[in-house]
Order: sequence, then structure tokens, then C-alpha cells
Amino acid sequence: MALECLVPNNDDGGSEKPANGAVSVEQAASKAASLLASGRLTKVVDVTIAYPNGKPINLISIATGWDPPCATHVHYRVFDVNEVSY
Repeated sequence: MALECLVPNNDDGGSEKPANGAVSVEQAASKAASLLASGRLTKVVDVTIAYPNGKPINLISIATGWDPPCATHVHYRVFDVNEVSY
């Protein structure tokens, strides 16, 4: 969702996202810089996810219950954009 709001729009209101839904780092950085300059970007969220044994869980395993339950830790920090160096 966050990257979707960072994708530049075409003149016709469409999105420049390729068919596979990927967003390039350059596109995201360009849109973020634009939002920052306009004052619309005020916070940055740093998210770290820790999986058991360092092995990410896939969504199919979660949805089907294929894998046994496990502890997954999520750590996040919110920064004001003025506190972040870039």
C-alpha cells in the first residue's frame, strides 16, 4: 500500500507500474521527494520483521495452515521526516 501511493501517475491518471506490479526504486524515490517538497510527507516508518530461523513465511502457508504456528516478531519505529538523513 505504501509503495502504491509513491508510484508516479501518468497524465491520464493511470499508473506507470509495470504489469507485474513492481515499483522501481527510482519511481518511489521521485514521488517521495515530491511529497516531501510539498510538505505532504511528514513521517517515515521503519519496519523490521524477524522470522523463525531467519526463514520468511509465505502467505499460502499462513492461509492454509500448512506450517505450524510460530512466533514472528515485528519491530517498527516512526520518525519525523526532519529527523531522517537522506
